[in-house]
Amino acid sequence: MKKLTLILLVLSAFSIASEAQEISAAFGLSGVWAPSANSTNLITNNGNVFFPQSVGTGTWPVVSGSFVTAKRIGIEGEVTWRARQNFYDGFQPFRPIMWDINALYAPKLGDRATLELLGGIGQEDVRFYTGNLNCSFSGCTNFDSEKHFMGDVGAGLRLYLTKNFFVRPEARVYFVRNNFDFSGNHAVRGGVSLGFTF
Repeated sequence: MKKLTLILLVLSAFSIASEAQEISAAFGLSGVWAPSANSTNLITNNGNVFFPQSVGTGTWPVVSGSFVTAKRIGIEGEVTWRARQNFYDGFQPFRPIMWDINALYAPKLGDRATLELLGGIGQEDVRFYTGNLNCSFSGCTNFDSEKHFMGDVGAGLRLYLTKNFFVRPEARVYFVRNNFDFSGNHAVRGGVSLGFTF
C-alpha cells in the first residue's frame, strides 16, 4: 500500500510539473514552537502518554520547491530540520527532521505578490544519536530513527523583489501522529524564505 501511494504521488507530481506555468525553489530559516516540557501532563485525557521534552526551539533551515499550473493550483514539497542537535532529557543528542508534500493554491495578488495556501502529508523523522555505528546493507549510521506520519497546513506570501526573485514570510502547523516522544502532537513553524521563480 505504501509503494502504491508513493507511485501515485510521484505520477501526480510529474503530471502537474508537465503543465507547470511556474516552477519555484526557495531556502529559508525558521523557528519551531511546540508544547514545552514544563506544560506536559504525562497522561492526557484520551490516555496518551507524552514525555517532558519539546520538539521545538532552535533554528530550522527549510528547503522547498513548487510547481503551479495556469489555474494557480499545484504541488509543493519541503524539508526542514533543526540546525543543531538538541538534548533529549538533558543527555541524549537528537535532531528532528520534517518533510511534507502539499497541494497548493497560489492566487496572484497583483504583479508583485502571490498568496500560497497549502495542506498535505509528510513525516517527522527524529534522529537519536547513539555514538555507535549501526550498519545494514545500505550503509552505516550513528543514529536511531523514530518516524511518525504527519499532516500539515500553512500559508505564505511571495513578495517579488524582481520579476523572478522573491522573499516569502511563511507559517506551517504540523500535526504529528503518535508523537509520544515529545510533549505534544503538534508544532508550529514560522520563518522567511528567499526564492526564485523560473
